[in-house]
Amino acid sequence: MKPGIKKNTAVIIPVILILISLVLFNDCSREKSLSRQQLDSIKASRKDSLKAKALKDSILKYKPKQPIHYSILKVKGRSTASTLDSKYGRASRETILAINRIDSRNLRRGDSIVIPDIILPLISYSPYPFIIERARSVKKLIILSRTIQAFAAYENGVLVRWGPTSTGMKSKQTPEGLFGLNWKKEKTTSTIDSTWILPFYFNFDNFEGAAFHQYTLPGYPASHACARLLQHDAKWIYKWGQQWLVSNDGEDVIAYGTPVIVFDDYDFGEVPPWKFLPQNPDIVTITDEQVDDLMDDYLEIILARQVKRAEIIAERENKKAARKKG
Repeated sequence: MKPGIKKNTAVIIPVILILISLVLFNDCSREKSLSRQQLDSIKASRKDSLKAKALKDSILKYKPKQPIHYSILKVKGRSTASTLDSKYGRASRETILAINRIDSRNLRRGDSIVIPDIILPLISYSPYPFIIERARSVKKLIILSRTIQAFAAYENGVLVRWGPTSTGMKSKQTPEGLFGLNWKKEKTTSTIDSTWILPFYFNFDNFEGAAFHQYTLPGYPASHACARLLQHDAKWIYKWGQQWLVSNDGEDVIAYGTPVIVFDDYDFGEVPPWKFLPQNPDIVTITDEQVDDLMDDYLEIILARQVKRAEIIAERENKKAARKKG
C-alpha cells in the first residue's frame, strides 16, 4: 500500500470520530434543552398510548362474534317486569330496557319492547363504533346522537361506555354542536319546576342550561334541553368527566372540560328507530362514516383545546411547586 494512502486514512479517522461526538453531543443537548413541560407531555403521550392499547384489547372482547337479531315482546302491564326477570334475570332486564331507551318505571307504559336473541353485557350492543381511530389523541370524549337517543364515552378513541338518554322535547331540543363539560352539582333542582330533583347534574351548555343528569327515561325525547340518563350512567359521567377551568377569581373560563358532541335530529311524531330492530338490526348503528364527519368538523378544535388545558394545568402545578419550595 502507498504511504500517501496511510496518511490520508490517519487524518480521516479522527475527523469521523469528531463528527460522531458532535452528533451525540447535540442529541444530548437537545434532550437537556427540553422543558419539564415538554418531557411531561412526551411521557403522558406514551402513557396514553399504552392505556389506549390496553383499552382496545379489552373492549374488542365484547364485540359480538355473530349478528344479533331481535324479536318483539308485547307489554302486559306490571307483569312484564316479572316475566323478564324470570326468563333473563334482573341484570339482563336492565340491559333490555336500555336497548329500548326506557327505565323500569316506564316499562309497563309502552305497548311492546324489542328483545335480543343473545343476552350479552350492555356494551356489546353499542350502536357506536368500538374504536374511533382518528380520536386516539383525544383523552376523553362524549358523543350523543339525538336520532338514536344514546350517548357514548371514549378514552383515546376507545369506547368505554354507552347508554340510553332522553334528550329535549320538540319545543325545547337539546342543542346541537360541540360543547364541553362545564360545572357540576351532585344534586340540584330544576329551574322550571322546583319539585324536579336532578341528581348528578353536569352542565355542558351554560347558555341553554343543557346538562347530563339522572331522570326518568320514557323512551322518547322528553326533557327541557337536557340529556336525561339512567342513574348509574349519570353518576359515572359525573365522576369521569372533567370540568372547565376558570380563572382564579372565577370570572372567566380559561379551558374547556371534556368535549361533548351532540349531533343529528330526532324524527318527532315517528316511531322510534329502535322499534324496528327486528326488521333491521343495524337501524340504530352510528357508522364509521358518520363519526368521520364529526371528526372532520370538530377534531382540530378539540385537540387545540386539549393542548391549552394541559398547558394551563402544567403552569398551575409549576407555580404550586414553586410556592412550596419558597
